Amino acid sequence: MVGRSRAVLTFGWPPPAAGWRPAATLFHQEEGSPSAESLVERIRSWGRADGRVRIAGADTLIRRRIGGFRQFQELIAAVRPSGADVLVGIDAFAWAYLRGINNLDLCLPAGDDDDDGALRGEDRWSEQEATVREQLRLYERLEDDGSDPELPGDAVSKVEHRRFRGVLLRPSARDELRVLATLLMSGPSKPEEITDDLGLSKHLSESVISPFRGEEGRHVIAMAGSEFRIRRGAIPWVLFALKRRLGLDLLSLLEGA
Repeated sequence: MVGRSRAVLTFGWPPPAAGWRPAATLFHQEEGSPSAESLVERIRSWGRADGRVRIAGADTLIRRRIGGFRQFQELIAAVRPSGADVLVGIDAFAWAYLRGINNLDLCLPAGDDDDDGALRGEDRWSEQEATVREQLRLYERLEDDGSDPELPGDAVSKVEHRRFRGVLLRPSARDELRVLATLLMSGPSKPEEITDDLGLSKHLSESVISPFRGEEGRHVIAMAGSEFRIRRGAIPWVLFALKRRLGLDLLSLLEGA
């Protein structure tokens, strides 16, 4: 029997839901990297009573540095010989990025949502897509026609939007945009991962991130434990900023997902 995999698109980097195994634990062993055969066996051993394997947080295997897709590629490659029916939880924007650069949807199509209901509605991309698209339109109105739309309570405020906009309009704002794109597509990241991924010094990465810390509760980038992450309510604003400044339209890549 040939295994198959489907992507369950998530939003806001939720922790693994009940019954889902973190993708990173597939690669945990005392020495070196697991062989292709051991990955296949691990996937088989994770099967549940309904015959399905549920792997969460595949986006945590992706880093932006050279060679940073190796573990993710090994996971996808191990599904077919495993013979298992595998649901792969992955952040919607990481999936969209990989769909755009290497046709990920051909080997990991977006399938049914988490059909046993373990994922909360706020963690499902399918439940949040309309809200995110509407907020993006509000920022476009704010920017383009001088209107004064009412923004949701957890969104980046108009005051903060104007301040952050000033940062991103600088000709030298390349690193700021790279940090936003990396945190959106790689997810929560330790400071040293950001410096490694982007080739920045520790001091420079701190300087690049600091403008986005912002007003309490309205900041774009938050520190959660030892990791920087984009605040859930700020994700629409980041999508807006990357589309305007870089032409990176991840929402268009999610159409039809």
